[in-house]
Amino acid sequence: MKGRIGCQTRIITVIPHSRELARKQNKDLSEKAKLRLKVFDWYYQKSPTLSITRVRNASLTCRHFGIHRSLFYYWLQRYNKQYLHSLENKSRAPKRKRQPDYSQELVSKVRDIRKADPTYSAKKIRRILLRSMAEVPSVATLGRLIRRNNLFFRPDTKQDLFDNSISCRTSPVKYCVFCCFIRKLFRN
Repeated sequence: MKGRIGCQTRIITVIPHSRELARKQNKDLSEKAKLRLKVFDWYYQKSPTLSITRVRNASLTCRHFGIHRSLFYYWLQRYNKQYLHSLENKSRAPKRKRQPDYSQELVSKVRDIRKADPTYSAKKIRRILLRSMAEVPSVATLGRLIRRNNLFFRPDTKQDLFDNSISCRTSPVKYCVFCCFIRKLFRN
């Protein structure tokens, strides 16, 4: 201690109610984000520093938690102490999804054909469109078009061949087994 007077001075900024804020943020985190936060807490508090460079030992932290170093450095790059939600998983969905390349004219033609006869399949609709259009999409594209635009129309229901109030003449029971079986045959 020769030649030195006093001790080192540390300047610390204290945020009021910082513990309460950290607890509130921590409650909203998912389990994976909480694990990442635990890794960084251990890294900053318990990981020994290398003597010369004063850098914390990331390899020891990774060994302690059983994760790969490249993954740790990826998390460290995203980590923001003030915003703990930076530890959450990012969306893996593509930023731009492919949009259908068929025109609204085609959709309206298919809608008209399906309204005229809802039982027509994509194959049949393609055959009909080939008569009037020069360029027609494939059967699979037409099937997707029908599904995406919900072009399912109910066909006109035929009147029942048998009325439910009619009972079998041979039996006093309102519905006999034989009559119910015959009704099922003719309805399908």
